[in-house]
Amino acid sequence: MDKAIKDDIELQKAQIDLEGSKLKENQNLISSIINTGHDAREAESMAQAAMYKRMQLKVNEISSNMSSATAQANAKQLIGQLQQKEQAAMGDALNLAGISITGEGSQDNIDPSRLPKQFQKNIVPGLGVATSPKAANDMLEGRKAYLNGLEILGRIKELRQKVGVETFDSKERVEAASNQAQLAAVIKQMEVLGALDKGVDVFVNRILQQDPLGPSGSFTGGLYDRAMNVVRGDPVVTQVEEAEEYFRRKYGSALRSNMIYISPNVKKELLSKPGEERDNALAGLGKDVSEAYK
Repeated sequence: MDKAIKDDIELQKAQIDLEGSKLKENQNLISSIINTGHDAREAESMAQAAMYKRMQLKVNEISSNMSSATAQANAKQLIGQLQQKEQAAMGDALNLAGISITGEGSQDNIDPSRLPKQFQKNIVPGLGVATSPKAANDMLEGRKAYLNGLEILGRIKELRQKVGVETFDSKERVEAASNQAQLAAVIKQMEVLGALDKGVDVFVNRILQQDPLGPSGSFTGGLYDRAMNVVRGDPVVTQVEEAEEYFRRKYGSALRSNMIYISPNVKKELLSKPGEERDNALAGLGKDVSEAYK
């Protein structure tokens, strides 16, 4: 099937080279797409996507007349593979020609009219194009939860930076524990939506421990720890940053599994590392000191 589509695409391109503007409407798929305002490379990828869609419909039509359960299962598997090919080709088209970079100069706005009909309901505002309408809805809700999760982690980090080592019953500890419970609920919601890889809750709970503000120490121990935090940096702040980075990476992984196109700004955001400057500074202090704050 891949070879048949590739050969058909090459024939269409050769036909365009030979006949050019003489081609009649609908006589050549790539040509008809170019006539709607897309460039040649984008039109080629969009034509591939359309041809994989046609193959899905044909396989589904044939399989509906099959009595063998094995044959129907094989057909279903084939349709799934063809869907992946269609989505990949459409993703190439989006990235090639910048279909998404429309709408009042924002890189995150997508003009639905420039997408094939089967993808128009897959748009996720501010994110890109999902693999299906359901995935689009789930990724939209997942995005809201993700931003909420980052905000909660930010509040925990601010509390730690503010108080250093505090007594076990301080109001800051109560607030931080409440934030951690909210974060657990966010992670669960995102996992249900498919917007976060499994296992993030285990990692975050282990890295933040039961008390997200760290050990509460004795009077003298607290003073020592507080002084060392000022001199060498707070290890629990580093832990929160590690939790943020892990949360970000696992969200990005789930997002890539559910999207055929991710907007440039979101891609840039997912690649950022908030603790990178501090990590570089620690690396300059030598291995022993750096390892102590991992």
